[in-house]
Amino acid sequence: MAQQGMNDSRQDDRNGFAGWFHVPFVGIACVLAWAFQVNALAGTGDVSDQTAWIASYVALSFVMPVMGLIAKRIPRVVSFKAIPFAAAAAGAVGTIGIFTAGVMSMTWLLYASTIMCACVIGWLYLQWALFFIRLDVSESIFCLFAANIVGSLMKEAMHLLPPVGSCLAAACLPALSVLLCLRATALVPKPEARGHRFGPGTFKSLWKVGATIVVFSFVTAYLIGSFSGNQSMLSLGEFTAARIFEIFVSLAAIATARTLKGSFNFAHLWRIILLVLAIDLVCVIVLPQYPMLRCVESSVWDLLVIFSWLTIADIARHMNEPPAFVFGMTWPAYTLPFALGTLATGFMRAHAIGGVSDAFIALLMFALLVTALICLETRDQDTKQIFADEKAPASSASMDEGRTLEARCNKLAGEFKLTPREVEVMMYLYRGRTKAYIAETLFLTENTVRGHAKHLYAKLDVHSRRDLLDLIDAVDTDSQRTDA
Repeated sequence: MAQQGMNDSRQDDRNGFAGWFHVPFVGIACVLAWAFQVNALAGTGDVSDQTAWIASYVALSFVMPVMGLIAKRIPRVVSFKAIPFAAAAAGAVGTIGIFTAGVMSMTWLLYASTIMCACVIGWLYLQWALFFIRLDVSESIFCLFAANIVGSLMKEAMHLLPPVGSCLAAACLPALSVLLCLRATALVPKPEARGHRFGPGTFKSLWKVGATIVVFSFVTAYLIGSFSGNQSMLSLGEFTAARIFEIFVSLAAIATARTLKGSFNFAHLWRIILLVLAIDLVCVIVLPQYPMLRCVESSVWDLLVIFSWLTIADIARHMNEPPAFVFGMTWPAYTLPFALGTLATGFMRAHAIGGVSDAFIALLMFALLVTALICLETRDQDTKQIFADEKAPASSASMDEGRTLEARCNKLAGEFKLTPREVEVMMYLYRGRTKAYIAETLFLTENTVRGHAKHLYAKLDVHSRRDLLDLIDAVDTDSQRTDA
């Protein structure tokens, strides 16, 4: 009852964010700022020579799935409190190692320390994942973008420090992240059981999500590698401009999410990145003589990390798998293309292929256009289940009824491997809607709806709507109530 009361209080205060927010909730800013500083220390002034970046992202692409598998096979490892502090200590050692390697020109130490830091970043990400799945979508958006603002201020502060001071400050951030994560997790109760929207029979429908993250990650890495390179090498004015733009975009993202509350979806949020990427590409072609405009690229990088985090977190909330496992297995969709994009930049520059040519920029713009047309349609049935919690309920009674029906249908979906569209059709049929109504609501043809209904009946082995209603009513949702 106490947990239910707290959840109700958070629901009542969602519009103002005042009733539930605590400072530790933005502690992931420490990870964002530390990861940025590690890249700055490990990078070089030559945009074509960022092999340490590539090594760290490749390492992260392999380490995260391994950590996810360990979290699934040996769950107690995730809750073992000594490991986060050991990881924080390794992060501090790795940070100092990168700085020392730069001063003493020790290549082997640079790569070893960078890979060590990448492993620690992966572990910290998994730790924060366990916290963010306890929040709903609105709360996650606010916390992540507020953390991005705090992280931008941290980056600026470390940039103004002398090199030794900047290194020592960065070395403290992993430990601070661990402490804030433990405190934040303790302040939020475990969430109520949620319906499992994504399972073995439905997860394949999320290929558009993966394709969007892959394309955007590659394009962003290519632009950063081609023009910005190591941002610590930028002039103070350019570096500060990038941080100001990051803060502006974060505030705009929070405002956009609140304006679209109750109706925003996967496409709405990712179109923000598309817009910023398009602005940057236009600036590259039309205004290449103004390096100050490269501040846009840093903001795209931040948005890419945060939106990937938000999307994966929402999928993890509604899967019958450990959240750390989901994050670990899906995060390489961001890190591996980023490594490949950086590698492509270095290869083209090293071989004088003209990596910053208008022709290749046009190719990148074409890739973004195709991705937007195929994957970012606001009425897309494959992605509409993401962030679906934000749909405003008509009343408390209808909300409870809808949750019960959704839980039952999602349980059947997992057992009988139903597709997301078949689940939607099943819910409408349960409510007594006609096939014409369903077709109009879901923007399908009546023949398509009939086909979904036919496949649904065959999979469930029912022969009439009455049989379907009896089957849904007989589902026991109590067994779904497990701690996420």
